Amino acid sequence: MNSSFILLAGLFLVMLGLILPDIWLRVKTKGRMKRIVRGFPDACDLLVVCVEAGMGLDAAIHRVGEELGLTHQELSDELKLLNLELRRERPATALCETWRREPA
Repeated sequence: MNSSFILLAGLFLVMLGLILPDIWLRVKTKGRMKRIVRGFPDACDLLVVCVEAGMGLDAAIHRVGEELGLTHQELSDELKLLNLELRRERPATALCETWRREPA
């Protein structure tokens, strides 16, 4: 009886250890997505204002990422990452040249 109880308790703890992290991660990701979506209207408004003021899209994304840092931190972080990725990419003309040279 005692060994079967230990075996059952161990099995329960293993199952709990397999299921709980997944549940915790789902809850955290849903909360983060809600906070990001909540900040989209402000980000869109700021992007429109920046682009209409004459900024390029990459500069506008950078500016909006900086401005949203206090109110919508998660969205600000994502916009900053987007800006870094845009700066890292090669210009479209260089990509076209590379595609022309590579054999199909």
